[in-house]
Amino acid sequence: MDGSNSSLIDIERALNTLQEYKSVLPLISKTGPDGHAELIVKILALEKDNAAFSAQNKLFVTMLNARQTEAEKHALALEAEARAEQAKNRQNTQYKISIYHKESGPYSIAQLKQKIYDGDLTEDYYVRPNWGSIWKRITEVLELKETFARNSETVDSNKTYMEIDRALNTLNEYKNILPLLSKTGPDEQPGLIARIQALEKDNAVISEENKRYVEILNSRSIAAEKRAAELEELLQTEQSKNRKLEEKAQALEKKDEKAKEDKASFKVKQLFIDAQLSLMQNQLKTANENLASTKKQIVSADERLSSANVQMKALINKYIVTINNIYVGNCKQNNDWINQPGNKLKASEMRFLKPRAFIQSPLTEKQDIEFFVKIFNPKNNIWGLNDVPAGFSFTETVLIGSNSTMIDFKGIGDDTKSLCGAGTWRIEIWLGGVCIGTTTVKIQ
Repeated sequence: MDGSNSSLIDIERALNTLQEYKSVLPLISKTGPDGHAELIVKILALEKDNAAFSAQNKLFVTMLNARQTEAEKHALALEAEARAEQAKNRQNTQYKISIYHKESGPYSIAQLKQKIYDGDLTEDYYVRPNWGSIWKRITEVLELKETFARNSETVDSNKTYMEIDRALNTLNEYKNILPLLSKTGPDEQPGLIARIQALEKDNAVISEENKRYVEILNSRSIAAEKRAAELEELLQTEQSKNRKLEEKAQALEKKDEKAKEDKASFKVKQLFIDAQLSLMQNQLKTANENLASTKKQIVSADERLSSANVQMKALINKYIVTINNIYVGNCKQNNDWINQPGNKLKASEMRFLKPRAFIQSPLTEKQDIEFFVKIFNPKNNIWGLNDVPAGFSFTETVLIGSNSTMIDFKGIGDDTKSLCGAGTWRIEIWLGGVCIGTTTVKIQ
C-alpha cells in the first residue's frame, strides 16, 4: 500500500507539472523574442522536472508489474501446493459440459481450464460430474471459477499497462514540443499552442484514468493478499486432512501387523491342532482295530455261549424239568376257572390268561425253581406286569419234586373286564436263560 500511495503522489506531481505548462503557454503568445529567455528557462526547469517524473513513473510501472507478478507467482505457488494436497485426498473428477441442451465430454479440470483460456467456454455453460446427474453452472466449480477470474484480471491488467504507456507517450509529446518553443516567433506559436492544448486535454483524460487504475491495482493487490491468505488456509486444511489420513494409514498398518501376528499364531495353533488330529486319528485307528478284535472275541464268545446254552438246555431237560405240553385257560382272580385250559376262549369273556404246563422232573428231592414266562399279544408285543425283569411278562417260583407233573402258573389280566383282544397269542416258559416250552392259543 505504501508503494501505491507514492505512485499517487507522483501522478499528482505530474498533473501539477502539466498545469505549469498550461500557465506558461499564454505568456508565450504575449511576449516577443526578447521575453522568451525567461520562459525558456522556466520551461527547461519544468522539462527537467518532467523527465524526473517520467523516470519515476516508469519505475512505478515496473514496481507494479513486479509486485503483481510476485503476488501472482505466490498465489499460483500456494494454489499449486493446495491442489497437490487435494490430489492426495481425491481422484481427478471429469465433467460433462452442456449449453443449449447440447452435451459433450467428459473433460478433465485441466482440459476445461484450457478451453476457458482459449475462449471456448463462457460462464453460460453448465457442468456435471461424469458419475453424477445434477447440472450446475460452470462457475460453481471452484477451480473453474478461479480460472475465469484470473483470465478476466489478465485482460484488465494488460489494459491498465497500455493506458500507463499512453500517459508516458503524452508526456514525451510535451518534451518534444518544448525545444520548438525557443526557436519560433509569435506567428508560429499558435500551432504549437493548439498542439499543446490538445495534448493537455488528452492528458487530463489519462490522468483520471491513471487514478482509477491505481485504485484498481490497489484493489487487486488487496484481493491478491486476501486470496493468498485463503490459499494458505486451504493449504493448512488440506495438510491437516493429510495428517489425519496418515494417522489412519498408520493405524491400519498396526492393525495389519496385528492381523499378521494373529495369522502366524493361528498357523501355529493350526499346526498343533493338525498334530493333535493326526494323533487322534491314529488312536481312532488303533481303537477301531481293537474294536474289530473285540467284536471277533464277542462273536467267538457268543458262539461259545450258544454252545453252552445248548449244553445247559440238554442238562436242564435231562436233570431238572422237561415240559411236555402247555395249555391256556381263562380264570377269575380267585383262580376259579371260567374256561378250563385247552378249551375255546372268547375275548369278551376273558379275565385272567392262565398257562398250565405238564412236566417231568428227575429230582428226587423237592426244590424251588424260578420260571420266567413271556406272553405275546397278537401284535407280537410282550404283555405283562411292570415289576418283572425286562423282556418277560411275569416270574413265578414253584416247588418241584419227583412226583410233580403239572404247574398252574399265575395269570395276568383284570377281574372286571377283558384285556385280551381276539387273535393268536403265544406263551413261552423259560428256565435258566433257556426256553423250555412254547405254545400258541387263539382267542375268538
